[in-house]
Amino acid sequence: MVARLSESFLRDVHLTEKSKELYDTDKTTWETVRDSLKDITSRIKRWFGKLSPDSVRGKIGEQMAAKNQEILDRFVAGVRAASENAAYTENTTDEGGVMWMARETKIISDIVDTAISKKGQIGEKHNQKRICKVPSKIADYILSASGGKTDISEKYLAIEGAKIWHEYRNHSNPQIEQSRNQVALTPKSIKKAIRSFKKPYIVEAIYNDTNNPEQAKSFAIVSKGNNSSYILIVEQVGGNRNPNVVPAMILEFTKSKLDTALKNGKSIAEIIYENDSKHLNAVTDNSQNIKNRVTVANTSNGVLKVPSPRSPLFNYSISQKTNNSNTSGKNNSTGMNQSRDDD
Repeated sequence: MVARLSESFLRDVHLTEKSKELYDTDKTTWETVRDSLKDITSRIKRWFGKLSPDSVRGKIGEQMAAKNQEILDRFVAGVRAASENAAYTENTTDEGGVMWMARETKIISDIVDTAISKKGQIGEKHNQKRICKVPSKIADYILSASGGKTDISEKYLAIEGAKIWHEYRNHSNPQIEQSRNQVALTPKSIKKAIRSFKKPYIVEAIYNDTNNPEQAKSFAIVSKGNNSSYILIVEQVGGNRNPNVVPAMILEFTKSKLDTALKNGKSIAEIIYENDSKHLNAVTDNSQNIKNRVTVANTSNGVLKVPSPRSPLFNYSISQKTNNSNTSGKNNSTGMNQSRDDD
């Protein structure tokens, strides 16, 4: 009877969606439901455990315990998968961005704190933690900015511990950053920069293909605050096996410096690689990147030139060495982090 009720619950789309909402908003209650199912399974095992496994009643008990364990496993996996993968309404902002869910901002905060305190180790597979599926609106901005060459509509934004630690370690000294005409990063500013992914001011391509020192496509998300501006460089990790995009470079500038550079016609690549000729020279389509730049505020009226979505003319597969998905706290990241003047 318990098994039948559990299966009925899992088949009910409305109840499954309610369980997703429960997991998102009240994880303690969700865990109570999970623990109740665990308790039922445990009781069945105890009740029938003293019987001979060859007896009729013993076999019935063994089957009931196995069935309820299966239901428990499906319940836990199903609710977690629904929470991570189920589509949700993209609540847009007046500036053309997408609102963050409270659960997502908490994950960002926790992972950044962990990466800094544990020097890049966050205890996750590939040392990466998924935050959310890339919103369609943000994916459209990036597709447009890349001239149709970078499609991340089916990918996930993730945080990689080693990259966060690398950026903090190399950009948190106020004296050094001042000498570079930059602002020192803090845990708080890193979190702000990552949150700019859904609320960009400018979206611009850096590398539209894999024929570059990074061996990964990458793009820039620029945000502007009252006094500071953030540039978040995001790169693709791999194909279907690890469909994540991760922040690979985080820089903070004074608002006036960024405004001046843009006013003088500079690309984002020219700004971030100001002292790195190797990476700047590898940006072969710099002028086209400027031309394709998406200023999000100008798209708030719904007008955005998005190239033929998901066109077969473009190859979206990612050529990247497997060891670029860090599995340790060491900096095994791409040349984007290794070849700048900060190391």
